[in-house]
Amino acid sequence: MLALRQFSRSLAAVPRVSSPLAVAAMQARHASGKAKAKADEDGEANLSVTASSVFDQVAQEAKKKQRDEERAAERAAAGSGPYISKKSIVQTTGSIDYSPRKLNMLARQIKGLPITDALAQMQFAVKKPAPRLVGALKQALNQAKQAELGDESKKGRGLVIAQAWVGKGIYKHGIRIHGRGRFGRLTSPSSHMKIELKESDVPLAPNRGNRFQGKGGFLPPKKERKHVKPILEEKPIYNKWKRLFYDA
Repeated sequence: MLALRQFSRSLAAVPRVSSPLAVAAMQARHASGKAKAKADEDGEANLSVTASSVFDQVAQEAKKKQRDEERAAERAAAGSGPYISKKSIVQTTGSIDYSPRKLNMLARQIKGLPITDALAQMQFAVKKPAPRLVGALKQALNQAKQAELGDESKKGRGLVIAQAWVGKGIYKHGIRIHGRGRFGRLTSPSSHMKIELKESDVPLAPNRGNRFQGKGGFLPPKKERKHVKPILEEKPIYNKWKRLFYDA
């Protein structure tokens, strides 16, 4: 009896060897299960992607329609004059170790120009803050794309630099060493520039100190001809020495 139990235990300890057909059948079942699970996952993913893309497309079309309606209303309000959008993007250059008087020259150079022309001007400028201005203009253009400001079909999205103003920064002071034990005061100026982008049909008139310049750097209104009063025939004109200069 003991020998029979030992023989059965030895048979149980021997590893069972499956036939090649059984192994192939198990592998086939496993592969089919994995393929079915993958197909189910792909179907759910495609369904979610399709649904999300449809909703996103509908939302984008609604936003585009709303922007077109707002733009049409602003154009109608402008009438026969140039179209200038009310929405704007403002970007600053940050503090620059440069004189505000010199930086203002660059601001006057790009003010009123389209964004593409302003970038070209600053890329070829040899002034010290020109690279900083190029970076600020590119950041402003990226912000306009994110805010969906401007028309994508136009060059530079139809954006124009409406305003560019310069602010005074913190001035650093130091000691300038002179001869014979004397010294002077050393001043290092700093400044910054803010750039405002707007959508417009035409380039805006740059502000170059013209007394006919409109408010905000936009196109000035047409100068109305002043009414000149005719000279009265019975009224003589005298010069500063009270001598008769003209008598009709």
